[in-house]
Amino acid sequence: MAYVSGLPSVISALENASSFSFEYTQPASAGTGNYFQLPLLLNYQNGYDQLSGTSVSLGDGLYQETIPFTSEAAHLVSVQASNGGSFSYFNLGIIYNSNWNAPGSSFLVDDFTVTPAPEPGSLALLGMGALGLAGFARRRQS
Repeated sequence: MAYVSGLPSVISALENASSFSFEYTQPASAGTGNYFQLPLLLNYQNGYDQLSGTSVSLGDGLYQETIPFTSEAAHLVSVQASNGGSFSYFNLGIIYNSNWNAPGSSFLVDDFTVTPAPEPGSLALLGMGALGLAGFARRRQS
């Protein structure tokens, strides 16, 4: 078994993520096909998930797939805890799921981004600031 030196930090980022996104291009031609999907695959000790999200065009043939990740992050935390605090294996990948059948068509996947979930303390501070501003504005109107 091979270990990747940065894997614990990747798993930690995923366990605190609210979303996971990546950019991609589609093959030049669909041939006679009518769908093209790139779901995220997670395969780890006592867990296997295939996740899809929302795809938007960024222009010039570039797309971004954004996958909501909050519930998956909570699942990763609970599974890792039940495994004694670590995984004996963890694989993350992208699956090509399509019926596009044009020979020689290639696509690119790049720019993986994990967006962290806001910390409860940060949300509380934001809420208190909003209440303070509302109170200030109300006082000023009186």
